[in-house]
Amino acid sequence: MQRTSILEDLEDENLNLTPLIDCVFLLLIFFMVTTVFK
Repeated sequence: MQRTSILEDLEDENLNLTPLIDCVFLLLIFFMVTTVFK
């Protein structure tokens, strides 16, 4: 039972991390584009 709970916790952490990574990449692209046009 413990192994399944650990796997579920790891999956939850991955699900919580993906939106943060997406936001970081979006911010990076936004700043790169704005600096190029300036």
